Amino acid sequence: MLHMLGPEGRKYLKESAGAGALGIEMGLAVALGYYVGHWLDGRFESTPYLTYIGLLFGFAAAFKGVFRVARKYAKNERNETPSDA
Repeated sequence: MLHMLGPEGRKYLKESAGAGALGIEMGLAVALGYYVGHWLDGRFESTPYLTYIGLLFGFAAAFKGVFRVARKYAKNERNETPSDA
């Protein structure tokens, strides 16, 4: 079925897959940060501080992924836009 798509269709499909992967990446980053922090809290009896720190690291990793993808799309837009020079 992919061979039936033209170049624009393939490009759109690839960009959509990247956006879907970003959502999964964000969810996993936050969940992993939470669970690692929760596990460390149980190990060091420091509830809830390490859970909160793990969540912060998870959110930071998620936002880093968003900025990475946004920078990639911005770069692609600059390369595709014809210059007036």
